Amino acid sequence: MTPEEHEARLAYARNYREANREKINARQNQRRRENPEANREAARKFRRNNPGYHSQWRLDNPEKNAEIRRIELIKQTERYRNDSEYREKKKAKQRAISYCVHGGQSDTAHIPRALIDEVRLKCIEKGLDPGIKCHMLLAIIDVQTKYSNMGRAGDTEYNWLHPDDMDHRAQIWSGAWRNSKTLSKNFYARNQLALDYIYQASNHDGT
Repeated sequence: MTPEEHEARLAYARNYREANREKINARQNQRRRENPEANREAARKFRRNNPGYHSQWRLDNPEKNAEIRRIELIKQTERYRNDSEYREKKKAKQRAISYCVHGGQSDTAHIPRALIDEVRLKCIEKGLDPGIKCHMLLAIIDVQTKYSNMGRAGDTEYNWLHPDDMDHRAQIWSGAWRNSKTLSKNFYARNQLALDYIYQASNHDGT
């Protein structure tokens, strides 16, 4: 095949895809529905072979990314409204993330802000980043261990940081830290004395 023939075939394929985009997408979506595990494995393989691809694409295509997110939000809202099983599943997950379901706590009582601040302070004290999930998880484990060793006096805090919920809490709290400058600004304002002590101790240990 000559270079001209190869280029002609590529041009034909591009034109065909553009002219039949809806038909091709429908066929691909049907295959994904029929073989969900194969689709997930293909996605995992792509992420392994192309680390950082999606993050870079979102940075390079902010308008397309915003449009995709808008369409996904509409679809999720419609599904939440119309699919009762999906709605209950989302509510159950939200309760597990936002409330305490252990130790007889009310499932409508919010986690004390002071406890979340304590976890973030522990994260900073360890030299870690409160905006990274695995770093927050390490800090949660440290704080939870402290209250576990206190016996009954620390039961309430231990239940808020129960092992069943730690992964959820680390994900939500680190995401909130990354996405909200106001949250981090207010945190620093509330905990300035504690942070000064942490920084002074860190500087003292380093000298």
